[in-house]
Amino acid sequence: MDLLKKYNFVSSDMDFYPFKNNMCSAIGDKSLLIDSEGNICKCWDDIGVNENFLGNVQTHTSASALAIDQKYREWSPFLYEDCNKCDIIPICMGGCPFQALKVGNPQCCKWKYILDDYLQNIILNYMKNRQISKYFKD
Repeated sequence: MDLLKKYNFVSSDMDFYPFKNNMCSAIGDKSLLIDSEGNICKCWDDIGVNENFLGNVQTHTSASALAIDQKYREWSPFLYEDCNKCDIIPICMGGCPFQALKVGNPQCCKWKYILDDYLQNIILNYMKNRQISKYFKD
C-alpha cells in the first residue's frame, strides 16, 4: 500500500477501515453451487473435487452429501479458542471455512498483522490531505 501511494497509484479501498461485508455462502443453509457439469457443491473451492460433490442435478445426491453439507453448516470460528480471544474476529470471522476445515483450524487474515499500521497510514494521509498535521505531534 505504501509503495502504491509513493508512486501516486490510488486504490478505492486504501482509505477505508476493513470490515466484514459478507459471510461465506458455504456455511449457509440455503446455498449451493452447481458447476458446468451439474455437480452440486457448497464451496467454490470444492468445484472440481469429486469427493466434495453433494451430488449432481441429474443423479441427485451422493452418499456423503449430508456429511459434507453438515461440516460446512456446523463450522464456526467461535469453536476455536484463538478466535474467541482475537480482537479482530468481527473483521475476519475466522477466515475461509474451506481452508479452516482443510487444515483443522482457522487461518488468520492479513488484518491481524497489519491493522495498526494500516490505520496509522489512514490517519497520516487524512492529516496530510487536510493540511492539519501541523497541529499534531508525531
